[in-house]
Amino acid sequence: MRTIDSASTLYSTQHGQYPDTISSANPSTSDGFITNFLANWPKPDTGTFIIVENDGTNKTYENVTATYYTLNDQGRALYNGHTVEWYLSGGSTDYTDNNLVTAISQFLLICLKKV
Repeated sequence: MRTIDSASTLYSTQHGQYPDTISSANPSTSDGFITNFLANWPKPDTGTFIIVENDGTNKTYENVTATYYTLNDQGRALYNGHTVEWYLSGGSTDYTDNNLVTAISQFLLICLKKV
């Protein structure tokens, strides 16, 4: 997922926009994203996997059936509809780009008020 995110960021830097949204198991894009920024579209494992979360604890995800990654219109790779941060935070909070920008903005406002 991080590899897809990184490739999408590189694409955005060069083209001024994120690549086409990808939502199928057999993606094909007319913008050259996959052929120029990824060797091919990766296929994730299914079944059971263990994630080491941000707090250092392990969380097991079982019976995962998503057989492909998708790419949203914000250039983020999704697995089973969630970003990598969702899995790293225990699957309880989805740090979308909009939520992250809001959180950073609120933090900066608090810091500015203290100054």
